[in-house]
Amino acid sequence: MARPVVTPLSIPTPADLLVKQGWTLAAYLMLCAVLLTILWLVRRRGLNRSADPVCANCGYIASNLPGPMCPECGGNLAAAGIVYPGWTRSTEIFTHIVQWTILLPIAAFCITPLAWNFVRLREASQSVWLISRHESCSAGINARGKGYRSPLAADVVNVEMQRSLGISPFAINFSVNPRTMEYRATSFSPAYKGPRSGRLDQAAMLALMCATPSDPRAEEISGEAAALFEQIHAAAAQVRWEPKPLYFEVFNRSGSEGDAPHDPQFLNFAAGFCASVWAVGVVLILRRRRQPNNAAFRPAPDTVLARWRHSRQRDQEHS
Repeated sequence: MARPVVTPLSIPTPADLLVKQGWTLAAYLMLCAVLLTILWLVRRRGLNRSADPVCANCGYIASNLPGPMCPECGGNLAAAGIVYPGWTRSTEIFTHIVQWTILLPIAAFCITPLAWNFVRLREASQSVWLISRHESCSAGINARGKGYRSPLAADVVNVEMQRSLGISPFAINFSVNPRTMEYRATSFSPAYKGPRSGRLDQAAMLALMCATPSDPRAEEISGEAAALFEQIHAAAAQVRWEPKPLYFEVFNRSGSEGDAPHDPQFLNFAAGFCASVWAVGVVLILRRRRQPNNAAFRPAPDTVLARWRHSRQRDQEHS
C-alpha cells in the first residue's frame, strides 16, 4: 500500500508578507506621505502671521477687549484660547489622529505574523483508489477540505466508480456534499441507467452500482455497496481517513496536508479588527478635553523673529 505524501509545513515570516504583498507597503507609504502633507498644510494655515493676537475660534483680533468674551463668535477666550503673533492654532487632535493612523499599521505588520503562527488555515486532500477482490468494481475517492481545527473535515468528496462484471460496463462520477450527504452525478457513461442525484446512503449506493435482485452476486454486491458507503462517509467526516474496507483492497493512496497559501478569512478578520481598533482610538482622541488658558497652543518652530517682535510689543505696552 502506498504511503501518503505529506507536504512540509510553511510558516510565513514578516519579510515574506512584505515581499508577497509589496503593493500593501507601497499603499501604506503613500498614505503616510499624504497624511503628513495634510498635517503640514493644516499647521501652516493655522499660523498667526498678523501682528495682533486673535481668537482661536474665529480669528477675530483679541486685543483691547472689554471682557473675556469674543465679540465676533461669542466664545470665552479663556476656554477657546488666544493665538498670539507667531503662534499656531491647536492641531493636537489632528496630530494625534495622524500619529495613530501611521503607527497602527506598523503594529499590525508585527502582530499579524505572530498571530498567524497560532491561527493558521490548514488544507488537506487525499485520494484513495479501491478495487474489489473480484475486480468487478473499482472506485476512486478524493476528499478535500480546509479548516483551523484538526482533524480537517472534508468540504467536498468526489467519487469515480466503475463496474464491469455481470452487466454492461459503465462509469459514473459524482460529488457528495459532506454536510448533507447529497450527491449529484457530474458525468457518466451511456450504459449507466441508475439515479443521478439524491441523498447518499447504503440503499442509494446499491442503486448507484446498478444492482438487481436477479444478479447472482447480489449479496456480495450489497456488501460492496455498504463498504463503499462507509469509506465515502469516513472521507466526508475526515479528509485524512484510514481506508478499512471489507470487500475492497487499497490499490493506490496519496494525499497532502499543510498550510493554505491564502487565508482571506483571516486577513478579513485582521483588517476588520485593525479598523475597529483605529476607530476606537480616534473616538478616544476626539473625547479628550482641550486644556484651557492657551496651554494647547505653542509657537511655531520657525517663528523666532515673530516671538521676539511679540515680546518687544508686550514690553512696550507695559511700559
